[in-house]
Amino acid sequence: MESPAAPPSGPAGPRLPGRLRWQARLGLVAGALVGLAWIGLHSAVDRPSIQARIQVRALELLRARLGPVELAEPVEIDWAFRAWLGPLRLPSSTPGAEPLLSIERIRVRAGLLAGLAGHLEPATVRLYGVRFAPGERGQELEAALERWRTRRGPARPPGPVTRSRDPVIHVMGFTLVVPWRGAILQLGPVDGQLARRTTADGEQVEAEALLPGGGRLEARLRRATSEDRGWEFQVTATLGVADLPAGPVPSSLRAEAGELSLVATGTSGPGGFRASVRADLARLRLSGERLGPEPIGPLSARGEGELIWSRSSRRLELRRGRFDPLGPLRLEVDGALALGADPSFTLAVHMPPVDYRALVAAIPPGLAPPSTAPRPPGSFGGALRLSGPLTPLVGWTVQASLDLAPLRAAVREEPPSPLLLPFVAHPDGERGRSVELGPGNLAFVPIAELPGHVVRAVTSAEDAGFFGHQGFDFAELLDAMAAGAQAGRVVRGGSTISQQLAKNLFLSRDRTLARKAREALVTVGLEATLPKARLLELYLNLIEWGPGLHGIGPAARAYFGVDARGLTPRQACFLAAIIPSPHRSHALVAAGLGERAFRARVDDLLQRLNGFQVITDGTLQQALGERLAFAFGAPPPLEPSDAAVAEPVTDEREPEEPAAAAPDQGAPPSGGDGR
Repeated sequence: MESPAAPPSGPAGPRLPGRLRWQARLGLVAGALVGLAWIGLHSAVDRPSIQARIQVRALELLRARLGPVELAEPVEIDWAFRAWLGPLRLPSSTPGAEPLLSIERIRVRAGLLAGLAGHLEPATVRLYGVRFAPGERGQELEAALERWRTRRGPARPPGPVTRSRDPVIHVMGFTLVVPWRGAILQLGPVDGQLARRTTADGEQVEAEALLPGGGRLEARLRRATSEDRGWEFQVTATLGVADLPAGPVPSSLRAEAGELSLVATGTSGPGGFRASVRADLARLRLSGERLGPEPIGPLSARGEGELIWSRSSRRLELRRGRFDPLGPLRLEVDGALALGADPSFTLAVHMPPVDYRALVAAIPPGLAPPSTAPRPPGSFGGALRLSGPLTPLVGWTVQASLDLAPLRAAVREEPPSPLLLPFVAHPDGERGRSVELGPGNLAFVPIAELPGHVVRAVTSAEDAGFFGHQGFDFAELLDAMAAGAQAGRVVRGGSTISQQLAKNLFLSRDRTLARKAREALVTVGLEATLPKARLLELYLNLIEWGPGLHGIGPAARAYFGVDARGLTPRQACFLAAIIPSPHRSHALVAAGLGERAFRARVDDLLQRLNGFQVITDGTLQQALGERLAFAFGAPPPLEPSDAAVAEPVTDEREPEEPAAAAPDQGAPPSGGDGR
């Protein structure tokens, strides 16, 4: 009988499913047992008694730290054995105000070891939808801190250090609610975490916030002993343009790029805090209609100083501040902010001498003066002091000075400015009208040939301090801004004659921040290189007095049919009154309404001339009784009409339109070096 064949050698074939069937059954049984145990444990934990204990314990912890909080019921236990609470509210001290703190949901994970020991202690806490509203001037936060200090009681004698660790708090969606110019500004939401622990070395707190644009904020606080209640702290922040809130930034001015880093170190205690602050701004790039037609940048700046907050006086001080905004330009800043019953501030800025040409070379081209504008050698400095209530621009006082003496001394060592010689200007742009400023233009009137009442009427109307200031009248500028803020529109201009000349000679007429910055630098250059008489002479023979009427010579001929040298005091005051709105004024004269529309303004200027003793009392009475006879326009109406009085003429300048030419206008005379 043949023996059975031996099984073939080699690797075994795949196992049949039936061989593992018992292992699968064992796994299913184990999974089912675990599931049943999990369900049973959750059912045992998710009971009203356990929920009530968690609710009571949570309220104890929260009220011990925050005060009279409101915590909604009930508590929920999820399948990961985490407790869900909320919403939570910490009411403000002001009736009807938004709660100081509100949290939509709170998720708490209990500590495993404490739970096994029978203690319901949280290991981690996660907060969702947090809103923090400290009040208009931080009064709600201050009141809450005072309540917290009162509950803590006096310091206890030092004893053995107990090591402890509070739960790590994770914050998801934190929003800071701040009043801003009558509106509510919401900063956030941001995510972060907070951890506190006590060791043998003292108490330590660490906080971190991740900003929406990728920036980061970190804070570390340390208190060495329980006896010393002061804290040492360090705060660092790094943020970019995407982290900046959109609320306070006008839509017509925006930052396209830039990074800001901030470091603050100091100490705090029951009386307040003291901190050294350093900030660096890099690669800032700005754009927008309000700024100008082209983006500006990249810009960099650096600042540092010492901040001191006194809790008893509610006063924040900045000491030994230093701000380096542009190249060699440096500003030394001191100030104080008082947040008492009547909030007020003081700000003192000192600008050490800065080389004019070095400054112009360091700033971006969009902010620099045109190449044709004067660029004198030497340096200039200045100082500014502002003070007043926090109400924007109302009740403020200003003291300012600009020191151009070193600049003028350096200019005297240079060849005379080409602007002292005859040249051709283009106030309407290179494609517009040309105005020759010199004897070659028969309509040009040298200032020495004009009557004193003509010159004084213009300076009284446009720039009363012209012969005394250094190109800027800071008090008048502040008053004009305050009047505009109260009226909600431009009431009057604050530019000096020197600033207006800088614009007409070298810049476009657009109302942008870039143009105003360039105008300021050009004004300094003009004031340093030209005497006041020449500045005023150029101004009178260049500005517009009506459509196509540039210069006081053509204006006197067009309005009254006389030579500018023969203008009467009343005629001179009329021409001075129409400078802010020449086109509109010309239209009123053409309609026969010139006398009536400008009577009050002209009479006021005549009174000023008499007060300055430019005209006598007899001349004043004669001028007040004089009736203006215009060389063009319809006859004046015999009776008052609605058209004549419906919209009285004020010192509101007509909207400026961009000039047709490029920004670099008004070339100096042929052969000039443009200094």
